[in-house]
Amino acid sequence: MSATLLQRMAGSKKSEGALPMARLTDRELGIFRLIADGKTVTEIADNLCISAKTVESHRDHIKVKLNLKSGTELLRFAMHNSPEA
Repeated sequence: MSATLLQRMAGSKKSEGALPMARLTDRELGIFRLIADGKTVTEIADNLCISAKTVESHRDHIKVKLNLKSGTELLRFAMHNSPEA
């Protein structure tokens, strides 16, 4: 993650073209990983000490950034493409 952060700060576009997840913020990436683990919105919210509505908002942003249309697509994509923690 440090490399991704440094590339973002430097304005590098290489990482964005390499992996779609490079477009995600650190919080979105954390939620993406929990989705890949099969966690529900409520479980994610409890795990991160945030509201379920905030989790839903992050999920919506993730779907837009990854060009996914539904929660099912997001889950499938996350399960196949989640970076290791």
